[in-house]
Amino acid sequence: MAAVACTLVAAALATDPVLQMRTDDVSGGAAPLDHEQVHEALASARERKKATYHARKLQDEQRGEWRALALQLLVGCDLMCFVMVVVMECRNMRMRGRRRLRDNHGTHSGKAV
Repeated sequence: MAAVACTLVAAALATDPVLQMRTDDVSGGAAPLDHEQVHEALASARERKKATYHARKLQDEQRGEWRALALQLLVGCDLMCFVMVVVMECRNMRMRGRRRLRDNHGTHSGKAV
């Protein structure tokens, strides 16, 4: 368990450039870390993790809003197409009915059969 904790602290220190600058002395060698520096590194890693979490959460919310909008548009377009088809079919049926009435009226009125 202690090895895992040391690995996590080392990873946090390796990714934090501020702590890397603090731990390197003038001669270029790495100075040993004190207790406060380790806590600062861990706090910095926690803050980065929180910021990353909130950024991802915001992206997911925005992506969800776009998906909902796209779905509404798709449903709206489908509904509009359905209404257009129904209207055209009603128009065609009405025209067929008028044609039949005209044709029937012409054949029963004594005109040429």
